[in-house]
Amino acid sequence: MANPLPVLSSGNLYRIFYIGRDEHNRSSVGAFDYDIERKIVVVDHQEPFFCAGPKSSFYEDGVSICNCYQAVGVTYMLFMGWQNLPNAHWRGDIGRLRVHGDLTLSLDQDKPFITAEEFNSISLSCPWVQRVEGGGFEM
Repeated sequence: MANPLPVLSSGNLYRIFYIGRDEHNRSSVGAFDYDIERKIVVVDHQEPFFCAGPKSSFYEDGVSICNCYQAVGVTYMLFMGWQNLPNAHWRGDIGRLRVHGDLTLSLDQDKPFITAEEFNSISLSCPWVQRVEGGGFEM
C-alpha cells in the first residue's frame, strides 16, 4: 500500500485512497473508509476504484495518485500514469480522474492531462495543485 490520499466523505468518515500492485506489478487505486474519531476501518473495499489501463494507454503499467482539487464544481484527482517502455527508461505522464459525489473515480479523458513532452523528455511525477488567493491555480 502506497500514496495514501484521504478524501472527506462526511462527518468523521474519510475514504483513504491508496496504490496497490497486481501480480504483474501494475499499480491500481484501492480504498478503505476510515472513521478518524473512532479510529477504525469501517469498510475495506475489495475491488479497485481505478485500474492500470489497456495496452498503449498512457497508464498501461499503472497509476500513482497525487492530490485532489476542485475546479468549476468538479473534484479532480491527479495521477501519474506509468509506461514501462522496452529498452528505455520508464515514463510517467499526468492524468486526471473525476471524483464523484459517492467517491467513486472515473477517467476524465483518454489522453494525458499533461505529457512529459511538454516539460521533460524523460518523465513527470506527481504534481500538487492548489487554488491561489485572487483566483486561479498553481502547480
